[in-house]
Amino acid sequence: MEDAEKILTPLRELYRRDTNNRKLIAEYANNFKKRGVFLRSEVDFLVERLSAHKIELDVSLLQVKLLTVELVPSTCWFSNVRSHVNKSTWDFLRQSTYKQANFRCEVCGGRGKKWSVECHEIWHYDDRNYIQSLEGLIALCPSCQEVKHIGLAGIRGHGERAEAHLAKVNGWSQEQTKAYLEKVWQTWHERSHYQWNLELSWLEQYGINISPKR
Repeated sequence: MEDAEKILTPLRELYRRDTNNRKLIAEYANNFKKRGVFLRSEVDFLVERLSAHKIELDVSLLQVKLLTVELVPSTCWFSNVRSHVNKSTWDFLRQSTYKQANFRCEVCGGRGKKWSVECHEIWHYDDRNYIQSLEGLIALCPSCQEVKHIGLAGIRGHGERAEAHLAKVNGWSQEQTKAYLEKVWQTWHERSHYQWNLELSWLEQYGINISPKR
């Protein structure tokens, strides 16, 4: 709470001074209150505006929401939400996700050129009982979505592009990015040795009841 005030107090002063950008400043401050972290694009904007108005803020306090890679175990391929619902239901789910995110990426805050965002399934893996559980849906720009599926990006010849985007969004060096991806691939190899039960009860909040196929 104390650190939050150390962030919000300078932002209130910025709101008072930077009259041309009040709407964005208020939006970013409110987003921070809700989720406790900033998007990279929000941090870049706020740091620039704070500097322009000579308002001091310890930027190390501005925690950024990290972009992660989520490789689905090979034993879980081709069995997800989309494979369990019809097109109209999937369209409802993804459009609801887009609207809640205001058609912006929920990690970097950006939008794609050809289409704004895509719908990504968030999974939790119980490594003791081998249960793959749906935790939610999130709107991602095409670039962040490509990072989530960086293995597929590599097959398509876009691996370097995906790695560069991962490093940019997280503010990582090439060495940090490589080290992170090594751990990701190690986890993927380990999980791909097992058969996983699928759990989709998260969808019940939408009145969607499914008996998983595995």
